[in-house]
Amino acid sequence: MTDTTTRVATIIADFTGEDLSRFSDPRTVTLAKDLSLDSLDMVELSMEIEDVFSIEITDDETAALGMDGPDKSVTIGDVVALIERKRGEGAEA
Repeated sequence: MTDTTTRVATIIADFTGEDLSRFSDPRTVTLAKDLSLDSLDMVELSMEIEDVFSIEITDDETAALGMDGPDKSVTIGDVVALIERKRGEGAEA
């Protein structure tokens, strides 16, 4: 696992109180289905991730990722990919 994956998994584990070690690969854990996060949880989690990684997740990105809607397939890996993309954009600026 990458450092970003480990950090995101830790943030989510702390946020949910879940032991993510019960999953063979935390990147495949779905936020809604596996961890029962609702839309309010997603907003709070997005804000936490923004603070920890010093990034801004726009409303459009949140919607595209499905964190604000009924899409139940958003995974920790999806969140990691968004963070890595955002951090890469910041490095290029």
